[in-house]
Amino acid sequence: MRPGLDIGDNESGTIKDATQQLDLEMTLRGARTDGEFLHTRRADGQSLLCLLRSAPSF
Repeated sequence: MRPGLDIGDNESGTIKDATQQLDLEMTLRGARTDGEFLHTRRADGQSLLCLLRSAPSF
């Protein structure tokens, strides 16, 4: 888990949820860094692009 995420954090939202999902996927792949995670995705033939699942609310 990334340092400082849960210390005094009462907020929830899209960024926090996505970060938790990324941390989970990195753990499942055994990746210690973002670079390792992206390398394993690329090696598996998966996309490195992110897709928006909902329209941004500006």
